Order: sequence, then structure tokens, then C-alpha cells
Amino acid sequence: MPPLADTYLGALPPDPARTDPSREALEEALAALCARGRAAHPGLAVTDDEFVRHLGRCGTSLAAGGASAAAEDLFLACAAVAGVAGAVDRLRADHRAAISGYLRAIDKLEISMDEVEQRLWEVLIVGSAGTPPKLLSYSGRGSLAGFVGILAQRIALDGGRQRGAEARAKAKMAAEVNAVAGDAELAFIKLRYKDGFEQAIRDALAELDDRERMILRMHTIDGVTLDRIARVYGVTQPTISRWLSDARARVFAETRRLLRERLQVSEAEFDSIADLVVSQIDVNVSHILRT
Repeated sequence: MPPLADTYLGALPPDPARTDPSREALEEALAALCARGRAAHPGLAVTDDEFVRHLGRCGTSLAAGGASAAAEDLFLACAAVAGVAGAVDRLRADHRAAISGYLRAIDKLEISMDEVEQRLWEVLIVGSAGTPPKLLSYSGRGSLAGFVGILAQRIALDGGRQRGAEARAKAKMAAEVNAVAGDAELAFIKLRYKDGFEQAIRDALAELDDRERMILRMHTIDGVTLDRIARVYGVTQPTISRWLSDARARVFAETRRLLRERLQVSEAEFDSIADLVVSQIDVNVSHILRT
């Protein structure tokens, strides 16, 4: 394994004007940062080589031996971006209070904290096409809590995400209208049982836990791919696919049970209502989760 100094310098962005400390001082500073990071997060499996490469990529300054760099926060950020088991959960748990505090500073919050967090963790950990995870720009100057909190404020104040979600939901609602309009019997059933149908879905959704509702919202409203959701939660894509499938199955089964319990209809009519549940479940879930 090459010396830590070589790994760090090899990962730094090119800068002809940069002046590096001596190799000996650099090696000593990097070893100290690794020791601080490991001590703060002993349960996260990040090697010194991986951590030092991360320090180089995000341009962490080693002036004065790196004493001012927030090694503990940088170590957690490195583990989260690398997908180390438990890192994302730790990051989310450690910073929820800070996020809440920063959002309270906004006079009128247009979207819920859950929605802010959904977008926040995607931006921080996953990034998007052509845009790397935002955590890679955290260089350890100042606390990670402040970095995350300020980004949460920006997301909360950005109405573009909300407008995009509303446009997608409206498009799905339009597709629903077109589909139902072509079937007179289905249209009649939907009109007759509209309120009971929507209430049954609301009650069914209320039975899901926070993670299940969040995954449904991310996939059905925001159109986030299973792979990207998996990276946010630090699990595999098949795991997310199973969670999503299980959540949908639970909503469908509970909605069907509630309708059968609450509506006084014949067996044949109930079968038609059940068909409506199957054909319209995602559209209605999207509409309800958006409101």
C-alpha cells in the first residue's frame, strides 16, 4: 500500500498554484486525521487509504497539520458516500435535529420535513447525472451539521421540486381520467364510491411505517429509480424492490379489506370495485401522498 501522502496527493484536484507540506508532515497529519475519524466511528469499516483518498477528492486542507479539519465529520461523510453499512442511518440520525432547527428558521415552510429530507439525502449521498454527491464537496471546514442544515434550507426554499412533483401527479391524474372515461361501468363505480375508495386508501397508507411511505413517495411521485433509492438507504436494489412490492401489497390488501367491510354491495359489484383498486392504486397513492 502506498504511503498516505501519495494517496492524498493523487486524489487532490489539479492546482498548479498549490504548495504542499513536506511528505513527512503530510504523512503525520493524515495519520492523525485517520486516528480521529476511526475513534469517533469505530463501527464504520473505512480503511485509512479510503479515507485519505476521500480527503484528497474533497480538497481538505492540511494547513497546521489538519488541526482545523473536522475529521470526525469527514469520516462519516466518507463512509456514507462509499455505502458503508450503517453509515447512512448514522448520518440521518445524527443530523435530524440540526435539519429541524435550520428549517424552523424559515417563516413559511411550503413542503414537509419528510419531503425536504427525501431530497436532501438524495442530493447528499446519490447526486444525479453529471452531478456528484454533495457530500464530496464537504471539505471539513466547519461542522457537517451546518453544511447539511444550510443545504436543507436551500431545498426547502426551492419551489422547483414541488412544482415538478405536482406536474407529474397531474399527468398521472389525467391518465386516470382518460383510462376511466373509456369504460362507462368503471366510471360509474368510481363516481359512486369515490369518497369511500380514497378514504380506504388513506387509512391503508396510515398503516405503513415511515420508511415504506417514503419509498412509495420517492418512486411514485418523484420518479426516483430503485437503484438511487437503494443508495440513499444503503441497501441493494433487490431489497428496495422487495420493500416497494411489500408496501404496495399491504396497501392493496388493506384497502380491499376496508372496502369490503364498509360497503354494502353484492359480490359481483365488489369484484368490480376490486378491479378498480388494482387499476387505480398507484394514481391514488400518488395523489394522497402528495397532499
